Amino acid sequence: MVGNIDPRSPGMECFAGEQRGENFFLYNAIGELLSDNGFGVLSPRANWWDSDDLKEIIVRENVFKYQADTLLQIEARVIAVADILGDWREEIITSLPGDHWDKIIWLIKQVNQGKPRPSNHTKIYGGGYLYFGTGGLEDGIERFWRNLLAGSASSRFHRPDAGNGLNEKARASIRAARILENTIKLWDVEPHMELLVDRQPNEAYLAAIPGEQYALYFTYGGSVGLDLSNAPGTFDVRWISITEGVLAREATIEGGEIVTVTAPFKGGWVAAIRLAGN
Repeated sequence: MVGNIDPRSPGMECFAGEQRGENFFLYNAIGELLSDNGFGVLSPRANWWDSDDLKEIIVRENVFKYQADTLLQIEARVIAVADILGDWREEIITSLPGDHWDKIIWLIKQVNQGKPRPSNHTKIYGGGYLYFGTGGLEDGIERFWRNLLAGSASSRFHRPDAGNGLNEKARASIRAARILENTIKLWDVEPHMELLVDRQPNEAYLAAIPGEQYALYFTYGGSVGLDLSNAPGTFDVRWISITEGVLAREATIEGGEIVTVTAPFKGGWVAAIRLAGN
């Protein structure tokens, strides 16, 4: 981070740290060490937020003056800082939780215009709450599954500390995805969120061949209505635990109406729903 943040030192300061987070350095413009204290992250952001000559500091969701109280808490993830309005101050551009699905749907549609080509997502930065990440380990798991149901050609966890790598959470998700793929070919289904009723934000996601196959993902348990009004018949349901990476139970539901589908327990679940005999 580079910016004029310390009122006691003229000119700009430069903050840096070692990757393991053990040593930090704040230097002034003539190379003098001012402090060896960190900010909790390797790369805080400097931001011209108010009207004075000093820049504010952004760490995760907090905006504050150097060695002073927090000025603002942002209920979203900061993704960029820039003067985009031309008002001589810098705006903070954020990404709200739960909008990953909308972004990936938009991206895949853009990619598939003209000559379709694979959309690969080979670095899921979910882990450690690093400045370039997206959240914790659970967020990485959710992104993996949204990628699969949205139509990604590939999806891979980034290595620790910035991702799940091949920890037990990641291995369980991969096992669960293989079980799902043995029942429903993910390259055959497409997103059909309009078929979900009474869904809470970030509760559930759906990819389907309406009337035949439905892959219904729950991020942490829950219950939604699945609109099978135009899909009569009996459907087999295979409940796959994302937390354990196993096929947990099987059941059947009857189509021809809106059917309430409830995950067996808390935790991540995916239901592989197929028309019986199909």
